[in-house]
Amino acid sequence: MLKALCLALLVAAPAAYQASPATYQHLNVTIHYPQVTGLEDYQKQLHINSTLQQDALQLEGYYEPVDQSLALDANYEVKRKDHLLSVVYTGLGYVKGAAHPNHLLLTTNVDMNNGVRLRLPDIVRLDEGFVKLLKQKAKGPDGILQEMPDAELLQRLQMADVPESRDCSTFSYFTKTSLIISFGVAHVLGDHAEFGISYKDIALYVKNRSQL
Repeated sequence: MLKALCLALLVAAPAAYQASPATYQHLNVTIHYPQVTGLEDYQKQLHINSTLQQDALQLEGYYEPVDQSLALDANYEVKRKDHLLSVVYTGLGYVKGAAHPNHLLLTTNVDMNNGVRLRLPDIVRLDEGFVKLLKQKAKGPDGILQEMPDAELLQRLQMADVPESRDCSTFSYFTKTSLIISFGVAHVLGDHAEFGISYKDIALYVKNRSQL
């Protein structure tokens, strides 16, 4: 029994890896993003790094055409780095002549065991019960979730984590203890608002506990 448990743990935990900084620059656009090193499977490492880069550059993709009128500076933070790599990109974008700059946020979550990018619906069972739980338990700015109709909130969650879509304004990321969900909100509220809920609170909705 102990031998089987140890084997399962070895399978579930990828070899140690690093997440090192890289930078993309184009005109007045600067985007920092991570690149993974140290994986034994080099092809998987290449695929993961391509995903991280492509997702980060979607921040520039929100603005078309990209020319000298755009100023964009973005950075990243690794929120979790084990069998699940969870990265948050945040930036400030401004187009000359616009009424105000935009505070941008998107995320990338990668299952490091197989190199696949994960969306919120891949990890959490999303239904009316989860929506009610989120409204009751999530910690974040007061009123925003409560004022959102349940059907709209569920739709936003189901469509989360698609950085290549301009219509996507809901993103998730993961820490050691909590799921964090970012919703796009009005500019006067900061352009995005984050809400955290513990894994303990959402245990019944997690599809595969080994992912967390």
